[in-house]
Amino acid sequence: MHIITKCFAFQCLLVLLISVNVSYADHGIYKNSFEIMASCAIAEPEAGHSYFVSVDGQPNASGARNNPLDLATAISNQSPARDGDTIWLFSGTYTGLYVSEINGSPGSPITIRPISGQHVTIDTNVARQSGAGLTINGDWVIFRDFEVMSSDGAASL
Repeated sequence: MHIITKCFAFQCLLVLLISVNVSYADHGIYKNSFEIMASCAIAEPEAGHSYFVSVDGQPNASGARNNPLDLATAISNQSPARDGDTIWLFSGTYTGLYVSEINGSPGSPITIRPISGQHVTIDTNVARQSGAGLTINGDWVIFRDFEVMSSDGAASL
């Protein structure tokens, strides 16, 4: 294994991943998936652009609050998000397989998080057929304050 220098955060921990494919093991234990290499407090995103995503967002939307993107597009290489921007997720359950291809920079990461007070779940219940449910290929991206799970207990996350 080689160390992949990716920034990844859940519940206010900054984590550098060794592997981006998280595997689900029996009894809800994650093994051989990642090790915490470093942790620190996450600062609020710097002033940048805001883009909005909803469960029923569209790939050709502008990403404005009243015209949200879909999650797959918002984190793809077609995303409008750039260094220092924030992608805000509206409440809901986002179901499917997702690949993050966006890149921030060391001083200006891209942040993906729910709108304050809203609960977001990514349900990778179809992952068993196709591999990892959430793959992170980009650098300097902060994922925070949402749940990634599989409603199919045998699936890979």
